[in-house]
Amino acid sequence: MRKALKAELWKAFHDPMLLLTALCCLLIVAANVWNCAAEMADWARSSRPPEGAAPDIRYSTEGYSLFVLSLPYYPQLFSAHVFNYIWPLLAAIPYGTSYMQERRTGVFNQVVSRIGRKKYFFAKYIAVFVTGGVAVSLTELTAVLADAMVVPYWRVHISLMETLHNGAFLSTLYYTHPWLHLLCWCGALFLIGGSTACLTFFAWTGLRLRALTVVIPFAIYFVTGTVIGRLIASGLIPRSSLLSKVANVLFVVQVGHSSYPGLWSLAVAGVVTAVTLIAGYIQVVKNELD
Repeated sequence: MRKALKAELWKAFHDPMLLLTALCCLLIVAANVWNCAAEMADWARSSRPPEGAAPDIRYSTEGYSLFVLSLPYYPQLFSAHVFNYIWPLLAAIPYGTSYMQERRTGVFNQVVSRIGRKKYFFAKYIAVFVTGGVAVSLTELTAVLADAMVVPYWRVHISLMETLHNGAFLSTLYYTHPWLHLLCWCGALFLIGGSTACLTFFAWTGLRLRALTVVIPFAIYFVTGTVIGRLIASGLIPRSSLLSKVANVLFVVQVGHSSYPGLWSLAVAGVVTAVTLIAGYIQVVKNELD
């Protein structure tokens, strides 16, 4: 199992698709830095206190803290809006298509003849999970570090800004130790991105276009959210129900999104991981979904 996992991780981090993912992530980070710089420029033009005026909260830079304007916290930015929609694609691109490719090229048969289907599946699953998690979490972490070039760091006071409301993901830690909160959030994103990437195991082995496999996680989230959203709008599902939270599942990567209070984001990752493990095991080991 150890050799199989080592081989899969080596293939995953040397896959050319990983370079495409890195390019997409860098474009999002660059766009986010540009948006943050524009926000700071607007503040500099419009929020200068009159000469000799008394200190006023309206002219404070605290509202323009790194932990207010950065990608995980400020969904109004264009770059954040784009990321909130395409992150399932970023999770699946690095290594999500590898199983389908190996089935089509015959590599699958060669490998399982030596190590067995079960070892192959778990090694492949872990590799897909790790690459998907790294792609999503590293994008947000890199965006925050890059934004630090143009946005000042101020500890956000709850009396001034309410970027994270009470009950959001580790909201107390956000106001007391924001850097530690960021690391915890990136850990949660790793689990969310990894479990989402493994949705590619739902792909039918007869698919010939690699791009169709990559789209599967996004399609599942988009269709699920759209259907549930329509049911909520029609009154068939109460807005206060647990199921209604899934209507905005694409925004699970937004740390302050009102639909995902507390550890709900981790609950989504846990459910998706369990479902993909079962479906993937049937697909690869039991071979009943071909």
